Amino acid sequence: MMLSKNVDYPSNSRDDTQFCKPESLLLDGFRLWSQSPQNMAYIRRRLAAEMNEGSAERAAKAMKLLAHVIGVHARRTFYLMHPGSTGATADERALLAMIGAVLHGRRGHANAIAQWLLPTDCHGTVLAVAGELGRALKAGGLEISAPRLAARPHPQSIAIRRVA
Repeated sequence: MMLSKNVDYPSNSRDDTQFCKPESLLLDGFRLWSQSPQNMAYIRRRLAAEMNEGSAERAAKAMKLLAHVIGVHARRTFYLMHPGSTGATADERALLAMIGAVLHGRRGHANAIAQWLLPTDCHGTVLAVAGELGRALKAGGLEISAPRLAARPHPQSIAIRRVA
């Protein structure tokens, strides 16, 4: 069976993620930086339009450093979508979750995400810069939310019978 290009898929099968303002600012900033580091002046102006000048400068510097560290040390391709797209890759979601985890004191969670993103020994630097970026946004009135916790198994033990 062949699908035509004009098929209208149900809305639940698409990834039209709705991000809050700080998350969409960060994603667009990282996406623009990945296209060209020369876009940092525009990213800084865009951040300054949303928060005070000092916090915007601090956030722009942290974003630039974090994007550089991730870009240099990623041994695999770091997937980013184009600026303004409504979807998000797994890498982008992980980046937002890592910043939120550091900001909200979930160091173990953040370290696991950093290890997944970057299988090198620069996790301390990445987590420090991610924390600085989260704190700069928070100082400007924008806060990245904490990542959701994974579902934990029920603590009650379950007996499984042997078959053989």
